[in-house]
Amino acid sequence: MTRFARLPATGLRLLLLAKCFSTLALPWLLLHNWPDSAMVWLLAMGLLIEGEWESRLILELAREQG
Repeated sequence: MTRFARLPATGLRLLLLAKCFSTLALPWLLLHNWPDSAMVWLLAMGLLIEGEWESRLILELAREQG
């Protein structure tokens, strides 16, 4: 597994906040504003799938932080 540099608690919180926005709020915002656009649906689904990968990395980082 990859070793991450140590982040201060504030850095980890900001990383989690950015992850929550990109995984949940951004797809919702896109779909809310353009519900009939196929391209927006593809983008939103891609963001949700990518969020799973980001979650695994953040969990690994949190475990390494102790």
